[in-house]
Amino acid sequence: MKIVRKYLLRFLVLIIGARKIYREKIIDGKLFSQKAKVSDLVQLIKHAKQKVPYYKNHLPKMDFKEKSIFKSFAQMNFKLQRSVLKEDISQVMDPNVIEPGNFIDNRHSLLKNLTKVFRSNLLIPLNTGGSSGNPLHFYRTKESGIVFLLQFIECAKYHGWEEGEAFMVCMQEGVYSQLGLIKKVLSLFGFPMFMFKRIDKQCAQRFIKLLNKSKPTIIFSFPSYLSELSVHLQNQQSEPKSKIKAILCAGEMLFDHQRKMMEDVFKTK
Repeated sequence: MKIVRKYLLRFLVLIIGARKIYREKIIDGKLFSQKAKVSDLVQLIKHAKQKVPYYKNHLPKMDFKEKSIFKSFAQMNFKLQRSVLKEDISQVMDPNVIEPGNFIDNRHSLLKNLTKVFRSNLLIPLNTGGSSGNPLHFYRTKESGIVFLLQFIECAKYHGWEEGEAFMVCMQEGVYSQLGLIKKVLSLFGFPMFMFKRIDKQCAQRFIKLLNKSKPTIIFSFPSYLSELSVHLQNQQSEPKSKIKAILCAGEMLFDHQRKMMEDVFKTK
């Protein structure tokens, strides 16, 4: 099954036009180079300071030599003059991206949306969910969306994931709950998605059932989701039947007690 998923995934990135970047990030792993990372960071800061209106106004003056930038970080002088708000992010968006054209729309049929995936001008709608206030709605271009997704896989590879192994995502139902058939297709490619409305005993039972069926080596979710699921699994004396290499958390602060609970239940870091 691992071999099948490996080449299914390679076929998928080929037909959506992501073969080159997938090879660079995942197969060849060239972007794991520390030198490349530093160079990318310098270019990103330079781009932000010179071309992005918000950062033009709020980043301090600097030259763009590597040593100077890292010195600014070390001295804690490299900081914004005020916090970044959601309204600021909206203003930073590329006007060409804000105006939706060829974008994925849940109101359209699956076939119609799939045909859009093959176009270079595809836009992918996203939102923050609104847990910290009003949701921020925005779009990603096809290229930036592919890079964004591959960053997760690149991070998983850094923690031991190999092509063909399952990579499980755990999320609360919301904007992504309407994926339907797409979730089943993603599962075939090795990316099972566990969706829930609320975390309780029954939810934990469904979670461990999918976990033991798909046998992922990497799990990605918010710390609060996995720590709460861990409490129920511990009370039920349920545990994974296969080896989990790592748990990836994002979107929230990860507290020590959450980390310990997850490490105890999932037997991993």
